[in-house]
Amino acid sequence: MAKVKHLHIYKKKHLGRKGDYVVYACIKSDCSHYIQPDLLEGKRAECPRCGEPYTLTKSILGLAFPHCDNCVIKKSTGLEEVTSAH
Repeated sequence: MAKVKHLHIYKKKHLGRKGDYVVYACIKSDCSHYIQPDLLEGKRAECPRCGEPYTLTKSILGLAFPHCDNCVIKKSTGLEEVTSAH
């Protein structure tokens, strides 16, 4: 089977008997690529939420499903509601 060139969509996987070996695997159906986290920093990937390419950083690699900064869902602190009520 010929290799298909594409940007990967990564998911964190825990391997080994105790789950202590971490890799990131591509979740695309025809791809069996996986890689160690320390080799991923600075590489390009496809965002699983918006589909746009982005660069993987150390902070993003802590996520189970790494995604771009534009797709971060920020929790509201509730301060907006308090200040608008007065």
